[in-house]
Amino acid sequence: MAVQTLDQCDRTKPRFHAFLKAAESRTECQRNHLRDLLVRPVQRLPSVILLLKALQKKTDRSNPDNSYLVKAMRALETALAIANESRRQTDSYAKIFKLSSEIERCPADILSSARTLKAELHVLSLGGEDEWIKTRDRRMAIFLFNDLMEIVKIVLTFFD
Repeated sequence: MAVQTLDQCDRTKPRFHAFLKAAESRTECQRNHLRDLLVRPVQRLPSVILLLKALQKKTDRSNPDNSYLVKAMRALETALAIANESRRQTDSYAKIFKLSSEIERCPADILSSARTLKAELHVLSLGGEDEWIKTRDRRMAIFLFNDLMEIVKIVLTFFD
């Protein structure tokens, strides 16, 4: 989320863009880009965990620091699991929100924090009887969520 906000501000706010470029070119920043610095801490966690595991292998079990290494590894593994789950949930919410804008007359209750998309299938309706005859030759989609299945008409855009 922070990376997207940074990218949007960089594109839409000229003064922020100028500040960012000036700051990134300073010697104190060592030519690092703010965007990279926002991503790096999460990417480094697995490396730190591996480093702590290697350090623990070299540390005698009777050493008082051994228990601190174990606690640090567990804490980092927990933090990484929470970060990964949070990212997965955010991605899932974003996908469902995007889908809701593509569904014709999408019911508001499709947007739920407890709902996750399991599968998606785009189809062409062959019609049928009664109300289904109106769907003949329409692009449709079948969305399988963890708690329901939706068969929907896809909103046609200018480019379709």
